[in-house]
Amino acid sequence: MIAEDFRGEFVRRALAAEPVLVHLYSNDYTPSSLRPPSLDQLVEVTGSDYAAKRISPTSWSVEAEAAVAPPVRWDFEHRHGAVVGYFVTGVESRLLLWAERFVDGPYRMEAAQDSITIDPRVTWAG
Repeated sequence: MIAEDFRGEFVRRALAAEPVLVHLYSNDYTPSSLRPPSLDQLVEVTGSDYAAKRISPTSWSVEAEAAVAPPVRWDFEHRHGAVVGYFVTGVESRLLLWAERFVDGPYRMEAAQDSITIDPRVTWAG
C-alpha cells in the first residue's frame, strides 16, 4: 500500500513507536490512497481459529521510502469464505495505519488446512 505524503511520516513513526496488529478483512472494499479507510469500512474475518497477528517495532525494516516486515501466516481449520485483504492497526493506539486489498484475491478459505501468508509492506513518498 502507498501512504500519501501527509500520512507517510505518521505511519513511519507509528511503526517505530508501538507493536501493530495485522488483521484480515472479508468485505468487498478497495482502499484508495486518495481517501484513507476507516475501521467501520472493514469487516474483519471471525472464527475460533482466527486472530490478528502481532508485529513488534523491531521486526520492521524501515527505509527512506518503505517499511517491510517478515511474512505473516494464518492457518485455518474451519471454513471462512472470502478473504479480500488485510489492514494494520496500532496495538495501543488502535489507529488504522493502512489497508490493502489482495491484488490476486479474494482468497477462498473453504477447507481445513487452507492458509494465507502475506508480506506486510507499506511505501510512502520520500
